[in-house]
Amino acid sequence: MPEFISDFVTDVMGEGPAGRQSDVANSMMGRYTDVANTYRDQNDAIIAEYLQSLQASQDEYSSNFNDLLQQFESGYESRVADYTQGMDAAIGTYDVGRQNTLQAIDQNTLANQRRQAQTNAFSGLGNTTFGQQAVGAYGTQGAMQKGMVEEQYATGLSALQRGKTEGLANMSSQYHTATAGLSGGYATQLANMQQGGAASAAGMGMNNMGGWANIMTGGLNQQGQMLYGAAGQETFGEGLIGSISEGLIGGFLGGIFSPGEDPP
Repeated sequence: MPEFISDFVTDVMGEGPAGRQSDVANSMMGRYTDVANTYRDQNDAIIAEYLQSLQASQDEYSSNFNDLLQQFESGYESRVADYTQGMDAAIGTYDVGRQNTLQAIDQNTLANQRRQAQTNAFSGLGNTTFGQQAVGAYGTQGAMQKGMVEEQYATGLSALQRGKTEGLANMSSQYHTATAGLSGGYATQLANMQQGGAASAAGMGMNNMGGWANIMTGGLNQQGQMLYGAAGQETFGEGLIGSISEGLIGGFLGGIFSPGEDPP
């Protein structure tokens, strides 16, 4: 079809149904795009809010754990102080008992020696070797008793100090075992929270993009169908305009040439 005729028909009849349908299809696709982008942006905001909430939960969990660990440490230090004070008090009491026992032995020894000296004086043995040996025997006996007390005290003191050391070591071991267990549980729980949150956020992101893609695909399908229909209308219009133009051209040439003459 001659181009000038097509332009003439377009100028006279306007764009035509095909062109208008194409414009509608493009406008519709623009609206689909706007809806898809709005859907995506809103879901992005939801995902961002979820991640902020997840981070806040993790921070709160960490803060609570640190408070708990600090309380546990304070409790341990308090128990150590109480235990140490108690053991020191026991050791101090034990030493007081030793001193009192030694003092009692000395007092008993002196009392026995006085009685023996008095006995020696009445019997006339006061200045004799036998009398002096009898008095000295009480001193020897008292010294032996004091030696036994000192030995028993040293053994008991060593046991108390060893018990104190072992007790503190056991408390320290239990404390570090407990803190290691608490820290391990905290790390595991925090990792689970982070991994679970990351997986959920990733799933939300995939769903978001999938929803965006579904909306866009629906728009593209609708646009394609409308453009396909517009193309059919365009083809039909071209055929119609071609028929009209051929009739116009034939009529125009028929008016120039006389009947019976074939146009050149």
